[in-house]
Amino acid sequence: MNIFLKSWRKLLALAGDGTPVVVSARERRHRFCHCASKGINNCSCDRYFSQPDCDMGWDSSRDCYYHGYDLYMLVASDSDSDLPVFPLLNPASMHDSHGFLHTFFRMRNFLPDFNVTKVLLDSAHDAMPYYKYFRRKRITPFIDLNEKRGIKTKYKDDFTIGKDGIPVLSHLNNHDDYKSSDK
Repeated sequence: MNIFLKSWRKLLALAGDGTPVVVSARERRHRFCHCASKGINNCSCDRYFSQPDCDMGWDSSRDCYYHGYDLYMLVASDSDSDLPVFPLLNPASMHDSHGFLHTFFRMRNFLPDFNVTKVLLDSAHDAMPYYKYFRRKRITPFIDLNEKRGIKTKYKDDFTIGKDGIPVLSHLNNHDDYKSSDK
């Protein structure tokens, strides 16, 4: 195990995604007052919430709302079994793009020696600030394109994969060159 940790400190490829963690069918709250014994059922008295950081979230794979958390998991994508590197429970209402930020930067604080060189993320993370940050930190991102952003064609035939595993566009000589409106 120690050999794996030492190699991760040099080069760590991460994959990240969130998954729902359902804790109950409804909010868990208890009354402080005695209004119910007096026949008042809809009082506005204070309540005790046994899980105050839980809230409602949307489970897109099951097309339903749920009460609980969102478990955002960062795993070593280059390990044989996608070994978990850093899991973090977030409120269920937190979008995966924000869950990644909370988890990733908290991981960086707890594990400062780990050198992340690649990240693999789904289309929820397809936003220009991610690409800019990863470029500045010399992290290679592999992010699914988000079709909801107006991208009509997901894949094109104008690139090949170089010997180093990096896509090479046929109309560019160097794969580090790219056209961007934000330069």
